[in-house]
Amino acid sequence: MHRTTTVIALMLLTAVATSVSSAAFAGLPDLPRDKFEKRLAKSAVTDVAKPAALCVCKDGSQNQDRAGILVQVPQGVANGIVLVLNCNVLVFDSTTGALVGLNGCPTWELLPK
Repeated sequence: MHRTTTVIALMLLTAVATSVSSAAFAGLPDLPRDKFEKRLAKSAVTDVAKPAALCVCKDGSQNQDRAGILVQVPQGVANGIVLVLNCNVLVFDSTTGALVGLNGCPTWELLPK
């Protein structure tokens, strides 16, 4: 199952764009951003030190088929903020094993638990 940040961002943008006035949101559940982020954090984290879900990069780059962690990244858009999901490929030092970098990957697959 492939995921891309473009698809997620477009889905969220579509929801915002089709609801121009506050009256259009009347039928939506009461789900403020903080509650949505908390629910999303069960799979996609903001702190890479506390991974919740693992992913594998599928973007055709040098990170292709490399493992990472699923992260959520707030991104500003015209009508507010969307939460974009990204696979951060972890880069470790070959001698010490310490985490030395993260490579973002917008196209990924979720690894099973």
